[in-house]
Amino acid sequence: MTKRVDIEFLSDRWTPEGIEYREKGVLFNSGKVISIDDIGELSVYELAYMKSDNLAVVEEDAAINYDRELLINLIINDGGDLR
Repeated sequence: MTKRVDIEFLSDRWTPEGIEYREKGVLFNSGKVISIDDIGELSVYELAYMKSDNLAVVEEDAAINYDRELLINLIINDGGDLR
């Protein structure tokens, strides 16, 4: 089931300790996550794990940002990658 989620990042680089940073996004059945930041930039990640029913955790270093075809296929095919 495709669903809207909050996204938390596993990262040692840019999140100061004690500060919780989350983005909004979409989780697909395929385990791909589209994340949308505050200025509208999209990133695609593999789901690391679900922290709760509506909180997806992804690895910040594992972004799949440069695959436009994957992003288009996720949107058009409801999470499927038909390449």
